[in-house]
Amino acid sequence: MIRRSTNLVSISAMVLAFGFSFWATEVFCETDGASKLGGGADLGFVSKYVWRGYVQNDDFALQPDFYLTYRNFLASIWGSLDLTDRDDVGIDAQGEFTEVDYVLQYTIPVRVVNLSFGYSFYTYPNTPRTLRESTQEVYAKANFRVPLEQSRIFFEPAVEFDYDFDEVEGWYGRVSAAYIQLYGRQEWKLRGSVGFASEEFCDYYFGSRRSISDEVSFCDLEVRFSATFDLGSNFGVTPFIAFSYLLDDNLRRVYKHDEEFFGGLNVSWAF
Repeated sequence: MIRRSTNLVSISAMVLAFGFSFWATEVFCETDGASKLGGGADLGFVSKYVWRGYVQNDDFALQPDFYLTYRNFLASIWGSLDLTDRDDVGIDAQGEFTEVDYVLQYTIPVRVVNLSFGYSFYTYPNTPRTLRESTQEVYAKANFRVPLEQSRIFFEPAVEFDYDFDEVEGWYGRVSAAYIQLYGRQEWKLRGSVGFASEEFCDYYFGSRRSISDEVSFCDLEVRFSATFDLGSNFGVTPFIAFSYLLDDNLRRVYKHDEEFFGGLNVSWAF
C-alpha cells in the first residue's frame, strides 16, 4: 500500500508538472517572446538497449523522445518501444513500450561548465513487476567544454551522480571524456566513460535483486563513436557504434551480458 501510494503521488506530481510546463509555454510566448522557449524531438533506433552496462533489451528497439526548454529548465518524455518479443525474459512486447521516462532538469551555465540538477521518474509498462518496478532518481551533472583549436576541436569531460531513492535505494556515478571535431556542418565525437555503483544498485540490476556485492565497485566501461550531420531546417542525423564492458569480477560472474557491441541511428529535430 505504501509503494502504491508513493507511485500515485509521483504520477500526480508529474502530471501537474507537465501541465504547468505547457501552461507556462503559452504565457512565456505571449509575454517574453518565443525566442526563450525551445524544444524538439528525437527518434532513435538501436540494435540493443544498453544502460549503465545493463542490457535492458538485447534486440532492436525504437526510442522516441520529446522535450521542452525554457531558459535553464527542461522537461522531457522518453520511451523505448520493443521491435521484437523478448523470449530471454518472457516478455511478449513486440510493438509496445516497455519503458517510459519523465525528466525535469535545471541547468546552471558557468563559463565553460554546465551544472545540471534533475529528477527522473522511470516507468515500465508492459513489463512484469517481478522483473522491473517503477522508480525515481535525483541527479547532478557537470559538463565541461574546452576549445582546443580555433573552436573546431573540443575536449569535453563530464561527471554525474544519480541516486535512486525509491525502489533501488542505491546510487550510480560516471566520469567521462569526449574528443569532438567539427567539420563544416558535421560533428565527430569519440567518448569514453567509466561507471561506478553502490552495492544496492549492483544487486538490484545485475543480481536480479539478489546480493552479489558487498562494497562500492567499478561498474562498466563504455566507448562510443558518433557522427552528427546537420541536414538543415533544424534536422540532424547521428549514427553511432559503441562497446560496453563490465569491470567488476562479481558482475561478470553472475551476469551473462558482460560485454556488448551495439549501434544505432538517431534523427533529431529542434525548434
